[in-house]
Amino acid sequence: MDDDLPDATPYGTVYEQALTLIEDGADEFHLVRNLDFSSLSIYDDQYADWHTSYPLEAMVRAHLLRDLMGYTMTELHSHLRENPDEAVALGFESIPARTTLGRAYRDRFDEELVWFIEYTSEQVLEYAHEHGNPLGMRALSPEEKTEASRRTEQRFIGEKTPEVINELRRLVFSELDLQRPDKGTQYDTATLLGVQSLMGLTQTAANQGSDMYRDRADDQDDTPTGETLLHYLKQLDTDDIVGLVDAAIGPMLAAARRHLEFDRPVTLAIDLTYIAFYGEQDEAANTGPENERVVVQGAPPSKEYKWCYKFATASIVGDNTKFTLAMRPVVKGERLGKLVRELYWAAREHVTISEVYADAEFYAADVIEAFREAGVSYIIHAPHDERIARFIDRMDHDVAVKHAHAIYGPVAGGPTNSRTETTLAAVPKADTPSETVVFATNMDVDDEIGVDRRSTKRLINRYRRRWDIEIGYRSIKDFLAYTTSKEYSVRLFHFGFAVILYNMWLLVDFLLKVSFDELAYRIKPRLPAKRFMELVKGVLTGIG
Repeated sequence: MDDDLPDATPYGTVYEQALTLIEDGADEFHLVRNLDFSSLSIYDDQYADWHTSYPLEAMVRAHLLRDLMGYTMTELHSHLRENPDEAVALGFESIPARTTLGRAYRDRFDEELVWFIEYTSEQVLEYAHEHGNPLGMRALSPEEKTEASRRTEQRFIGEKTPEVINELRRLVFSELDLQRPDKGTQYDTATLLGVQSLMGLTQTAANQGSDMYRDRADDQDDTPTGETLLHYLKQLDTDDIVGLVDAAIGPMLAAARRHLEFDRPVTLAIDLTYIAFYGEQDEAANTGPENERVVVQGAPPSKEYKWCYKFATASIVGDNTKFTLAMRPVVKGERLGKLVRELYWAAREHVTISEVYADAEFYAADVIEAFREAGVSYIIHAPHDERIARFIDRMDHDVAVKHAHAIYGPVAGGPTNSRTETTLAAVPKADTPSETVVFATNMDVDDEIGVDRRSTKRLINRYRRRWDIEIGYRSIKDFLAYTTSKEYSVRLFHFGFAVILYNMWLLVDFLLKVSFDELAYRIKPRLPAKRFMELVKGVLTGIG
């Protein structure tokens, strides 16, 4: 049917409604549910009045949802069956069969109605894509590739990766406001972020990264210098940068959730990342209005360097993949419980959390209290101090549990030496079973009889599986731009942007695992990080 219908006004009214709903942040379902179809009086129901059928308007909404989601008839039927509340909201009293949905589209809808559904869907997705709305992120739809040859697989990876990253770039870069003046700036934000992307993908400093960017550009006389980028980064404070990263993570996860089934309760891992600092540890390396916040701190004994910056992250860990939901700077003297609360609740805005895993750095009274307040299960690796050593010495079996173990320390709203209780679970070390490792947990563990000890061991092994995934995936630091700057805003922005690049890689890898039906068993990445970096340089810089 021609686009210029004789009676286009009713369609235009529905389309304008759709654009308003998109701008208000509606997803596919809420958009379809809230459209007012009363102006479409030109419906011609092909079924006679006596024909027992589902409401026509409900069918139209369902098929518009199918087109927006990119579903087959089978997938639409499965979606309605698995989400009966949505089916009711669309106007169904019961779930129509798959064949009924198909017949409605083929036989019940007239040509004009089919055109309306397809045209509206096409225009809505195009508008959403142009405006960086997750609704338009069709590239993140997995594709069935389980029977593909290796050559076909590699070609698919090479084509799909830039396609996905191009959409994520449009989505994410629009959220990163470097707080520059509206007028009088030579380069737009996307250009500066293109330089930052190249720096992260090649782990180079600002001057070298800007030189590499200029080498790739068509107009080599009109590209920003490294000093230009650093000038704007130095204007940002800590809260600005944390807000930028949070603003980028939200839409990325929203886009992924539409196609990659991130809706189940997740396991959250809270980690520390250490970035070596080789300069002089003085006041200039600190941050805050009076440089009063100390961010250069002593490194753990296991590191080869003496001083470091510390950054904390909260990540989804499960189904053989990861995704970073939040990052925060670590400031000397600030309670770990405060940091953990910020990370937990920032992550909780995006997902439902079933349990939290944390390493020994987070073994503290206030952290345990934070998890108790949140009502979430946790497993924390306990450091091998004197009290833990005595607990191990008293073990009668290779698995032991101690309930009501007291930990003392400062707690939010309490005295500096508050008492908090947890349960200790000691199990054989995975790589050296003759040694013992201990964890603090609030989960249901016991050691009274053999079956209890085996159950405890299985539960703690879930924490160990997290480390299998960690080993398979490269670090955020592999996406980190290099710098010798003492300006903390530069250091923090580089780390925050590395988190964004890292998440882009993780999302592409997750999509590929789903496409190749490998999610359940493949621990290692489907797309090696080095190949990802090569595939996306042109897309993220915007200059091919």
